[in-house]
Amino acid sequence: MRRQQWDDEATAPSTWGRVAAVGGVVAPLGVFGVLAENVGTHHPFGWDGPLMCSVHGYASPAHEGVMIAVTQVGGVRGMLPLCALIVGILLWRRQVRAAVLIALAYAGAEGLDGIAKALFRSPRPHLWPWGIPEAG
Repeated sequence: MRRQQWDDEATAPSTWGRVAAVGGVVAPLGVFGVLAENVGTHHPFGWDGPLMCSVHGYASPAHEGVMIAVTQVGGVRGMLPLCALIVGILLWRRQVRAAVLIALAYAGAEGLDGIAKALFRSPRPHLWPWGIPEAG
């Protein structure tokens, strides 16, 4: 395999840049692995309840309304129409590859979400009544 030749030394990635890039990928994956292991073995997080109670201390009807809207937009009811609109615009512009990429990315994200929820089945702590019904 031929090594990449750089026209200018200033554009060549530095050793520290490579270390930071690898660390920026490996560290979050490690944290995710630890969290996934705890969820997979149904071990509750000791910090989950206190953190939720701390955040809930800032609750107000206005904040709750905003977060319900964000939840709805970020769920299937918001993302499916948005992705369909984007795919439609891309197809109208004859950008078939981009449209297929968006459609497959959305379908894959929904599929992974469903699989993860089915595999882990981690109950949420019930510290107060929820503002909206749980979707999954």
